[in-house]
Amino acid sequence: MAVPQKVKPVRRAFAPLLWLLVIAGLLVGGMAAYVSTEPPLDWSSQGGPDLAEKVRGMIASKSLSAAITEAELNALVKANLYEERRLGEQAEMTGADVALDGDTLIVRTDVTIAGSIRLPLTHRFRLEWEKPDVKATHVSTALKDIPLPASLLAIGTIRVPLAFDARIPAEIETVSFEEGEVRLKLKLVNPFF
Repeated sequence: MAVPQKVKPVRRAFAPLLWLLVIAGLLVGGMAAYVSTEPPLDWSSQGGPDLAEKVRGMIASKSLSAAITEAELNALVKANLYEERRLGEQAEMTGADVALDGDTLIVRTDVTIAGSIRLPLTHRFRLEWEKPDVKATHVSTALKDIPLPASLLAIGTIRVPLAFDARIPAEIETVSFEEGEVRLKLKLVNPFF
């Protein structure tokens, strides 16, 4: 006759905890694989716009408008974000890329947590002209398609300065946000008065 064996009570108590840890590990591993499919971003960009040169070209062509392309805006915003790349003690932005969709600025960033976990985040900003800067106000953040609370890893407000050198006889009158560019309507000023 077979004698039933007793299951040790300690082993019985830790079995659910062990299964819980295995499931949590699988979930974390799956999430890491899901978010790491995007290529890493960096801080490189084309040179920013030479606003003085744009104004000189505008004056030469007798036009009262100039445009800042998406690539030039990318350089300006990346420079601003690089200065603010530390998001906390354990979080740092390690790269960014900018796209313009009308008056919405879409900023993709790589945020590294604890020096090893890379999160590709997408931030949306509402653009508005606040003389002499273009002001980008943070609206939302998402990890892939998963919305995150706005307060979690929030970048804050980005200000892109558009002031001209004192030698340029023009000032920005209005700014409009169009598909793929920021259009500046300029007003010539008389430097003698």
